[in-house]
Amino acid sequence: MKATEDMLYSPIPARSWPDYRPAERVPLAVRLDDGGLLVNGAGLSWPISRHQRKTLRAVEASKSRFGVVPYHSIVAAWTDGEKDDWDQAPIPTRDLQKEVSIIVPSEGERWKEVKVKDKHGQEETTTVHTLGDSVIRVKDRYYLSAVDETGSSMNGMYFLAELLTPPQNITLELMVFVCHTPVLS
Repeated sequence: MKATEDMLYSPIPARSWPDYRPAERVPLAVRLDDGGLLVNGAGLSWPISRHQRKTLRAVEASKSRFGVVPYHSIVAAWTDGEKDDWDQAPIPTRDLQKEVSIIVPSEGERWKEVKVKDKHGQEETTTVHTLGDSVIRVKDRYYLSAVDETGSSMNGMYFLAELLTPPQNITLELMVFVCHTPVLS
């Protein structure tokens, strides 16, 4: 891992790694102008994933305000969905620091037990990994970054949902519940 004054990153190994596009480094965390830390929650391959885990543990232990959001999702929000890959449209650090802020910080990664139904309707309990739900601002829009615990894999299904209004006096758990609740017609 290496750091600048504003960013913690992992250099891409000198050997050719098929999981990474040609880039010099993978950002792990950026210090935002609001004092928060934006941690990259993307699924990264070894050895960079090891650096990512160490970063997450250190940020959680520091008690700093932080959000864990895949940087690909930040790009999608930034470009109104035109791009969804950090390597195709990396955002300059200074712009990221100024235009992104942590509104509701993450409480950290956690494993939760949830009840799900299999394809036969049988209920079972499974353990789901979450990034630590948070609300962020990207430019002038607000987003809920969370994991749908009923998603199809052990990790649930990550989503970034735009909020119609800035969050006010509402708990993050309620927002996540509302996003997960199907609308009946």
